[in-house]
Amino acid sequence: KKAVFNQCLDDECARARRYNRGVSVAVLELRNFDDYVDRVGRIWADLRLRKVSRVLSRTLRTNDLLARVGESRFALLLPETGPEDARVCLERLFEDVRIALDEQPVIGGVTSAMGKGCVSLSIMGAADEALRQARTTEAGISFIAVT
Repeated sequence: KKAVFNQCLDDECARARRYNRGVSVAVLELRNFDDYVDRVGRIWADLRLRKVSRVLSRTLRTNDLLARVGESRFALLLPETGPEDARVCLERLFEDVRIALDEQPVIGGVTSAMGKGCVSLSIMGAADEALRQARTTEAGISFIAVT
């Protein structure tokens, strides 16, 4: 899945540069997942991951891409989405997960790039940095713009 995600991101960045459009990427992970695995076991933890994945998939638009890119990490590709729309999307995703699980186990970082500023390595690096920042916030969300 990660290789497919990276190829789609490359394609969307090329399209964004060609047509001067926006692309946003969010990186989400389950907060304290290793502790959760230790508490409830691998089977229950995997069920939780699947539930989060289903909730995220239901909430996204048809042209958005969700990929599991790590043990407890997901990446979202949001084509033709600027910073404000990406923020609204991420907040909606967080709310849907919170409602489905009766708690908020997800944290996330999101970044957006426009036109010529859309380089897949840069946008992924910025999304990862936003996730690192999100780990230190109570809300669990961080935004970084790529120029």
